[in-house]
Amino acid sequence: MRALQIELDNPGLMGRLYLESLSSEIAVRIVRAHAAVAGAPALARGGLAPRRLRMVQEYIEANLSDEITLADLAALAGVSSTHFCRAFHKSTGIASHQYMIRRRVERAKELLAKRELPIVEIALAVGFGNQSHMTTHFRRVVGTTPWRFRNDA
Repeated sequence: MRALQIELDNPGLMGRLYLESLSSEIAVRIVRAHAAVAGAPALARGGLAPRRLRMVQEYIEANLSDEITLADLAALAGVSSTHFCRAFHKSTGIASHQYMIRRRVERAKELLAKRELPIVEIALAVGFGNQSHMTTHFRRVVGTTPWRFRNDA
């Protein structure tokens, strides 16, 4: 709930997908808690079919610089948003918004190594709202800033 409040107070480009993912996670946890209390069996767990996962990953790669919503990804996979969140995490080991952040950072690393574009243009080209947003996620994923990464590459 805290993460949801923080994102509502300071929305970023990833905000919409992140908010939808958090909302779905909260809904799943409420259902699980209620099911456990009522003595119902645990919810079925399973990943996306390999073909559907590949379609989703290819869609993310092709549209990385655009705003991608949880509803878009779920529709592509042919499942509900709630089921998509659970299944994607089961299939990849990370949440869909984290997967997208990591893919954006990886693409930024490729562009930074080429040294052709300014860092601010790279941030926008890979789908971050601004350079600061990219730097925050880049440092968290890679352990250094984009500027240092470019200078060390």
